[in-house]
Amino acid sequence: MLIAKYKPRTFNEILGNPNCVAYAQSCVRLRDIPNSLFYGPPGIGKTLTADIMVETLYGEDAKGYCYRSYNAADLSKKDVTEQLEKFGQYSLEAFAEREEGLKMNFPFPPFKTVIVDECEKISSPVETLLRTKIQDSYDWLRFILICNDINHPAITGPILSRLTILQFLPLTSQEMRQGLSNIVQKEGINITPQQFNQIIWKHSGDLRGAIMELQLYV
Repeated sequence: MLIAKYKPRTFNEILGNPNCVAYAQSCVRLRDIPNSLFYGPPGIGKTLTADIMVETLYGEDAKGYCYRSYNAADLSKKDVTEQLEKFGQYSLEAFAEREEGLKMNFPFPPFKTVIVDECEKISSPVETLLRTKIQDSYDWLRFILICNDINHPAITGPILSRLTILQFLPLTSQEMRQGLSNIVQKEGINITPQQFNQIIWKHSGDLRGAIMELQLYV
């Protein structure tokens, strides 16, 4: 699938939202991730930026050990009260001594990171526990929450007050054209200028959706 084949792997490959990407790069450079909320329409790089941030900070083999990702719809009270507590407390240094040959960036920062995607789907009891965890666990656990709609009722004022908020914007037509043209050229896709422009217009800044439609022309 084109969407997987052309998924950016580094900050430099991300199209659009240069201020948000610069923020993520700064977090990696300073080895510090504030508790954050990334919000904006689908398909514009929110989760991608968060993933590249933690992969760059900890190393490509660190998922599950130094950082974890959850979909808010699947996040239970038990996950927050038990799994995240256990995940955050065990020693990264001890793990590093046991596991040789993994591509992990040493030394680690003194905290682990949890990404929670699609936060509009979070339940009220879990949201209450999560904001307490965000407040009380800063020394050893950091959170990146991701949503499309910051005004959704599930995204409450008390949890927003605990987060650094970044707004991601739809990609410009020029950025969309750049991303799609690269794929068309490399794949040798037979598509007319009219069809190409129609995809850009139809998806209005959603590069992921545009690439998925471009797949139909392969």
